Amino acid sequence: MNTKERKEKEVDLNKVYQMPGEIEVIHHKKKNLVIAVETGNWIVLENENQFNFFNLLRVKSIKDALTAFKGEFFDAQYVVIQLEARDFENTKTFLKNQTTGMHVYLTNSCNMRCPHCYMYAGIAKENELTTEEVCDLLRNFKRHNGDIVTFSGGEICTRSDLFEIVKYSSSLGLSSELLTNGTLWSDEKIKAIAPYVSRVQISIDGYSESVNAKVRGKGNFAKALDTIDKFIQCGVRVEVGVTPWFDNELKNDYPKYVEFGKGLLQKYKGYPFIVKFNGEILEGRDLKLNLTQQEEYKSIISQINLQCYGDVADVPFIEFHKMKGIENNCDFGNISVNSDGDLFFCAAIPTTIPFANLRKDSIEKIMRLSNLAKQLSDVNNLFPCKGCELKYICGGDCRVIYFKDLVDGDIENLTMSPKRKCDKRIKEQFYDLMIRTNHKLFV
Repeated sequence: MNTKERKEKEVDLNKVYQMPGEIEVIHHKKKNLVIAVETGNWIVLENENQFNFFNLLRVKSIKDALTAFKGEFFDAQYVVIQLEARDFENTKTFLKNQTTGMHVYLTNSCNMRCPHCYMYAGIAKENELTTEEVCDLLRNFKRHNGDIVTFSGGEICTRSDLFEIVKYSSSLGLSSELLTNGTLWSDEKIKAIAPYVSRVQISIDGYSESVNAKVRGKGNFAKALDTIDKFIQCGVRVEVGVTPWFDNELKNDYPKYVEFGKGLLQKYKGYPFIVKFNGEILEGRDLKLNLTQQEEYKSIISQINLQCYGDVADVPFIEFHKMKGIENNCDFGNISVNSDGDLFFCAAIPTTIPFANLRKDSIEKIMRLSNLAKQLSDVNNLFPCKGCELKYICGGDCRVIYFKDLVDGDIENLTMSPKRKCDKRIKEQFYDLMIRTNHKLFV
C-alpha cells in the first residue's frame, strides 16, 4: 500500500470483531484469501503468521490476540489494517441487479450486412410491431416497475417513428438507451432526440476506414465518428462498442486497436464517454468460432483492454465492490422483445427460444415469467455456484453460455438446479483479480 492510500484510524484494543457468517480460506500463490462468502468481501494475508493472527481475532479481542500471538507485531498490525480498510465486519450489501430492464429490437431492417451480425439484420421482418404496440409495451413495462429500456435493431434509424417512440419512453420516466451503427444520423435528428436519451452505444469495428470496411462496409467509419462527436456535444453519454474481426491479421494488428481506443479516450477526456472492446463474439451471418478460437479471441481482446486502459480495466470491479456490491445474476430474465413481438429472457435472442409473444400473451403473464426466470437463474439456485465461495463475486457468469437448462428448458417446469462446468482456471482468474485489486478497495 502506498502512502497516498494510507488513512489514520484509531482502533480500540478491546475490540472483538464480529466476523461475517461463512468464511472460506483459499491458499493461492503463497497468499491466503480470506473470503466472507455472503457479503462478497475479502482480505489478503501475506503469510501464515498473519493467518494465525486472523484466527485469533475470530475468538479474541485485539488485546488478547496480541498477548497470545507468537509472531511479529508487524504481521498482527497488517491483519488489523486489512480488516478495518476492507470494512470486513460490515454485512450491508448492494445488489447489482436491482433495476428492471428491457431490450427492444425495433426492427430487423439495416443498411449494413455485417458478417458477424448475430441478428442476421438486413431485411425488416414481416408484421413488425407498430408504433402503438411499442408504446403500449412501454407503458405496461413502466406500470410493472420497469426502469430502463434499450432500443436496438437492425438499425433503429430505419424506423421513421424512432423519435416518437423514444420521446414517449422518456415521458413515462424510463431511462432510454440507443444502440446504433451511427451512420444514418443527421444533425437535426441528433439534436431532436438527445434530450430524451440517457446513453448511446455506437458500433465501430475497425481502427481505420479500411479495416472497419471489412465488417461495416466502405465509407461508414467517418460517419460513425462524426455521430459520436455530435451526441457528445449534445451532452449524451456515449459508448463505442468495438468487436474486432477475427482473422490472422488481428493477432499482429491488435496494438492498432489500442492506439484507436486511447485516441478516442484522450479526445473525449472529461466527457461521459467510454470505449468497450467486446470479448464475447457470438455466431453470426458469416462467423462461427470453435472453442479454441473463442479462447484465442478473448485473450487478444484482454490484451487490448489491458494495454488501452492499464489498471483502469479493473475500475468497474473496484468501484462495484467499494459499494459493497454482490453479483447474484447477469441480466437473464430481463425481457428482450424481437421486432415481431416474440419475447426472450436474454438480449442474445438467436441463442435462446421465445417464451411468449407480445400479441398473444398478457403483460401479467410476461412479467410473471420474467420474474420466475430471474429467480431460477439466481446464483443461489445454480450448481455448483450456490456452494462456491465466489458466488457473489463471480455471479455465475453468462446464463445463456453456461446454463443450457435455462435456455433450452421450460422455465415453468424446471425442477432441477441448472448446472454448469466450472474449473480451477476460471476460479483462479478471480483469485488473481481479488489479490490485484485488494489495496485499491481500501475505504
